Amino acid sequence: KHRINNLKLIYEKYRSALSELSFLKLIPVDIEQGEIPLYIEVLAEEREKLVKYLISHNIETRPFYPDLDSAAHLKSTGDFPNTRIFGKQGLVLPCGPDQPQKNIDYVLEKLKYYGN
Repeated sequence: KHRINNLKLIYEKYRSALSELSFLKLIPVDIEQGEIPLYIEVLAEEREKLVKYLISHNIETRPFYPDLDSAAHLKSTGDFPNTRIFGKQGLVLPCGPDQPQKNIDYVLEKLKYYGN
């Protein structure tokens, strides 16, 4: 129960802070309907530039997996243009049930500075 509550707290902290940052779009999690925010997933138009900036401040992130029509292991034969934005812009920010709140505060501080 504590770990799930921590995930929700982290998500709410990100949701509140990211609403003020135009360069990131949070992919919503419907907590009220029972979804659990295991990951903090965002879209960033300048993902590579942002990742380099975050790395320079010792903040690790992870890009999304390849989109459906470019993931070789899926052997997809279709064309799914709407998925490309996730493959190009998707990013997972630091999170997790054991993530200390001070780490999240540090990430948010650096993101706000990056946006200014």
